Amino acid sequence: MGALNAVRTVDLKQLALRLGPEAQHNMREPAISFGSISTRGRAIESTNDAMLEAMDELVAVAAGKQAAKDNFQGSKSTWAAESIAQVARDEVVAEQRRYNAAVVARTEGLRRRAARARAAAGP
Repeated sequence: MGALNAVRTVDLKQLALRLGPEAQHNMREPAISFGSISTRGRAIESTNDAMLEAMDELVAVAAGKQAAKDNFQGSKSTWAAESIAQVARDEVVAEQRRYNAAVVARTEGLRRRAARARAAAGP
């Protein structure tokens, strides 16, 4: 079963059209390979000075993005903590207002007035 999966028939012209111009240039002269493709010599290209500088730049960009993300997450958690604290403060203020003697007296007065109005209106 494994031998059948190793072989794949590909229409190179159609594949080149899908991949784009860079791939089309390389696929004009396809190489036929039996077995694994050697990667010998490719490591030399990735360790030259220009490649190392480019990789360092990518690492620096990624580090900058991560720092910005960490900063945003920190400020986001700060906003959440401030929001929770504000809700707690609002609840305390509402609780104090609810049991304030003046507010209670006003509420009771309004309830008594409404009860008198209902009684006067009759059934």
